Amino acid sequence: MKEKILRETFKLLLKKGFDGTSITDIQNAIGMSRTLVYHYFKNKDALLLAACKTYFFLRYASISQDACSITCLQHIEHTVSAIGRISMELSDDGKSSPPSIENYNILFYQCIRRYPEVRKYMLDYFRFFTQVIENAIERGEIKRGLPAETIGKYFLYIFDGAINYTVQVSDCEHLCGIIRRELLTFYSTIKA
Repeated sequence: MKEKILRETFKLLLKKGFDGTSITDIQNAIGMSRTLVYHYFKNKDALLLAACKTYFFLRYASISQDACSITCLQHIEHTVSAIGRISMELSDDGKSSPPSIENYNILFYQCIRRYPEVRKYMLDYFRFFTQVIENAIERGEIKRGLPAETIGKYFLYIFDGAINYTVQVSDCEHLCGIIRRELLTFYSTIKA
């Protein structure tokens, strides 16, 4: 039940934004009473934050939280797969049409401005990925002497850039293929 509320809320946020999404809209989208919505979330703001946290961070974080146990390449593949899963989950037909990437990005930046907690989630994710890279350097997966933090930033720049330049892509597979190709191209230049 809670997952359905989060999913439908996030889909509404993608279409209407923060200011355009009301509790009545959410209630109508999920077919539940306002009381039931408030059973799971103390107020509208808590619900919106939980939906954003879920689809901007938690869906990507389902990989083992032990940065020592995964390779950089595994992390890249996991991230690309997560994009595919999120796109399918949020698509209107549940199959192939991704949600508007442009709306996803706009909502993400609005979310950063609206919720200070989101900056913390971003920093936590970046620290985790930097640790994955540091471990990859120590294991010899990535060339020695390269700064892990800078590599992590470049991966995020490439990830964001690939997403921002694919706003016209109409299917999940194509979107994931573009992102995977761009990330793997950079990975091939830094691998040992």
